[in-house]
Amino acid sequence: MTAHSPEPRPAEDATRWRRLFEAAVEAAVGGERRLDGLLLTGEGDVAAVSGFGPAIEVGANPFAWLNGAALLWPDDALLVVPNLDAGAAAAANLLPRLESYEGYRYEAPFAHRANLSALVLAELTAHLPARGGRLGIDAATLPFALAEAIRERFPGMVLVDVTERLAWARAVKDEAEIARLRRSFAVADAMHSAVRALVRPGLREIELWSAVKGVAEREVGERVPLYGDLLAGPRTAESGGFPGDRPLEAGDLVMADLVPRVAAYWADTCSATVVGEPDAEQGRVSGLVREALARGIEAVRPGVTPAELDALLRRELARHGFTYPHHSGHGVGTTLHDEPRIVPYERRPLAAGMVITLEPGAYLDGWGGIRWEVGLVVRDGGPEVLSGFSLDLG
Repeated sequence: MTAHSPEPRPAEDATRWRRLFEAAVEAAVGGERRLDGLLLTGEGDVAAVSGFGPAIEVGANPFAWLNGAALLWPDDALLVVPNLDAGAAAAANLLPRLESYEGYRYEAPFAHRANLSALVLAELTAHLPARGGRLGIDAATLPFALAEAIRERFPGMVLVDVTERLAWARAVKDEAEIARLRRSFAVADAMHSAVRALVRPGLREIELWSAVKGVAEREVGERVPLYGDLLAGPRTAESGGFPGDRPLEAGDLVMADLVPRVAAYWADTCSATVVGEPDAEQGRVSGLVREALARGIEAVRPGVTPAELDALLRRELARHGFTYPHHSGHGVGTTLHDEPRIVPYERRPLAAGMVITLEPGAYLDGWGGIRWEVGLVVRDGGPEVLSGFSLDLG
């Protein structure tokens, strides 16, 4: 194991882990005592407290067991990463301590599970009473084998699931996080501008996707994880889908829902573009969706519920005979979809500092579909719009 010393960080970066720790503790209060510590294994939680976003484009890391974990205590915190990520983690880490475990070396068989378990157990032993105490966890992502190793070492350990409480605590961003999200949304803006500039008859959907991904990576100067939809023509009526081999045709609607991750934070925005000049119906429908979006943006403020926003957006389009088969938006941050979701059932109110998207759409079978999605910061005096790309069809 190797210890690393992180560089000094802004005040909000340095205290974020304490805020999230206290939020989890508050949720777990009840019974005899508070939480003694937190073991975070969800990538969104780990990224939020540490600033480290591991490479994810290849799927499961073949050289490690977990891409990262964080252990939080009342007065201390540790980021744990596989040895091959130690350098990148040291450059990003916001926590007081960083340690790496040996995930892979060619000279010996894999021992990544045992190595990570040993490091976590040593950290727990140093901070917990011998009987084990109460440890907050993300039950959805804590590996079963690691949970069993903890229970074997600490027979009296009580594992408390704090997943939902942490998700809602992460929903409210501090200003340092909002600055990171501005950068992510600026990269998304550049990608949408590239879509408008590049569309032409004969260009295949997958070629457009590849070119736009390249724009993001040139903007950032490194690989950029990218999720989303890119589709054209009548298929846009399906409201989403991955790019295929279909060539663009004159008059096609092109839907680009682009979700890049920059420095551990995700943006999510959607644009509509026409190959060539838009016709009257395309212009009419686009205008209706833009008007609904504008009404939604005007309504965003602390205290409004996601259910109210969802109802407003759907009502605006229903007046013109349109509906859409998806949510009306969602939070963004260190996961693709942070809380809150802008859906009919969500009645927990918005709070200042939440970063959300709104994404109304209109779809007609055999014709196509148009969706406009922008990012917003919930502010007391009215929302801050993070997206700056054009809301014209081209």
